[in-house]
Amino acid sequence: ITGFKMQNIDALLNDLKHAESESLIWLWNTHIHGNTPIIEKKNNTDTYFAYFFWQGEDNTENVYLHCGVTGDKLTKLDRIADSNYFVYKMELPGELRTLYSFLPNLDKTLIPDTDINDPAALSEINNLLRPLFKPDPSNQMRQVLYDGDEKTYSVKSIIEMPHAEPQPWSLLEPRVPVGTVDPYTIKSKILKQDRKIWIYKPCSYDSKSKYGLLLQFDGQCHQLPSIPLPTILD
Repeated sequence: ITGFKMQNIDALLNDLKHAESESLIWLWNTHIHGNTPIIEKKNNTDTYFAYFFWQGEDNTENVYLHCGVTGDKLTKLDRIADSNYFVYKMELPGELRTLYSFLPNLDKTLIPDTDINDPAALSEINNLLRPLFKPDPSNQMRQVLYDGDEKTYSVKSIIEMPHAEPQPWSLLEPRVPVGTVDPYTIKSKILKQDRKIWIYKPCSYDSKSKYGLLLQFDGQCHQLPSIPLPTILD
């Protein structure tokens, strides 16, 4: 393809329906892989189209997208021609930042008598599906989400739209004093189990002084680089 530019993706995808498989492979290797999701501005609006791509295997029968803006709903990707490549187009606001992941080869027998587009039903089987979700191999921006036991986790990909608010407060700043985070274990009479908690104290902490109290749930998640709560509090 001579003079190719990643624009007017809908027209491009339509052309690919009739293209040779070599053209699609070339496009994937040179322009799509490592650059997903691909963002395209919607004409004369403040919104954008995000194109989510997945490269399957010969045995890939289906691929579903799980995106933060749609709750627990799963959205099926479209296969490009007769290839092993899949795509889904979603209209999103320009300031959005959210998580997404893929579920390839969903076996519907895992969720019998359940509509996979029903958020309420999906919420009930979330623990079953979570280990099957996969991050976007072509997007290195990721976040690790741990369950309460700190042993089970999932990896999500991050999509940042062009006008997403910057997050400078989540970055380490050498000039800012660093506080401390200490782990503790408490016994829960209601849950009848031990629960781990973490207590953050600012750099200038004085046991004789009074401080405001902030309670943050899912404390294990905030020990990760993707949600640097101690850095934010510093």
